[in-house]
Amino acid sequence: HVSIIFQPGKFVNAATSFCAALITFTGTRASAIRGTGSDITIQNCTVKNVGENAIELTDERILVENNTITTTGKAGVILTGGDRETLTSSENVVTNNLIYDWSQVYRTYQAAVNLNGVGTVCSHNEIYNSPHEAITYSGNNHVIEYNVIHDVVLESSDAGAIYAGRSWSYYGKVIRYNCIYNIGSEDFTPSGIYFDDALSGQEAYGNLLINIPGCAFLLGGGRDLKIENNQIINAATPIYYDDRAMPVPRRSPKRRPPAGRNTCRRSSIPRCSGKGKTMRYVIGIDLGTSGTKTVLFDITGKKMTMRSCPSRKTRRSTANTTPCIKNCIRL
Repeated sequence: HVSIIFQPGKFVNAATSFCAALITFTGTRASAIRGTGSDITIQNCTVKNVGENAIELTDERILVENNTITTTGKAGVILTGGDRETLTSSENVVTNNLIYDWSQVYRTYQAAVNLNGVGTVCSHNEIYNSPHEAITYSGNNHVIEYNVIHDVVLESSDAGAIYAGRSWSYYGKVIRYNCIYNIGSEDFTPSGIYFDDALSGQEAYGNLLINIPGCAFLLGGGRDLKIENNQIINAATPIYYDDRAMPVPRRSPKRRPPAGRNTCRRSSIPRCSGKGKTMRYVIGIDLGTSGTKTVLFDITGKKMTMRSCPSRKTRRSTANTTPCIKNCIRL
């Protein structure tokens, strides 16, 4: 049977206090549940045989609990909420769901759970059987805990069961007490937990990783990463760290990084003039963009602004400028 329905199974628009329970959503070529609204609960439902995402919701106090999600063309659950400028938590929760056989059409970067914004909890979910990642995220202050993840990343090597990357600004994530086992396949050697391309400010503890054909933890050049008290059994490389985000030396013959490699170049770091002066921001360069803008977190946590980097001409004309990388990175 091939569905010819292109509309989402349920579209929630600016709703509040909406609850869906004991409902089966199936047979659409779009997403099953999609929309925006606060205080939404999706509970004890089944979502299957949909062409795109199972659940895609934006706002705060969203609860996705006790659902079975299977056979989707793209992702499982995508939640976005909270305010990154003020670091206000979304209070969104994805818990106690069974998610398997998703990403049937789009084979990469379609996670079972995708967390965006601030302050979402992903807990007590069982996730298995996927060609690519199980959990991914962006933003700040998410908690990923007590999940059982197995038989994922079956068709990729440069990937992880739990994956995020390409930003220094995604501070405050905690990954704890998860069990990840039997990932990859004969032809592919992925990692268990993958902090890619200068992802910084992450903490992982109390996790159990078994039968990992790549790296149990792959730390791609980020700062303020705390990996402790994890148990790793039968991994090709237990913990791997590299320096891909280090600046390219000024007099190096390789002034430009190789294609596909992200670096924290001095030209992308705001400078402050005068000796002894420091900036009161935490630098977070979005390495996924052109590098012309930098995310600046106020140390008080009250505000985040976007500030363009000085032009090359301005930098050359400014005397005695000192890059304040160390002062900005340390909280």
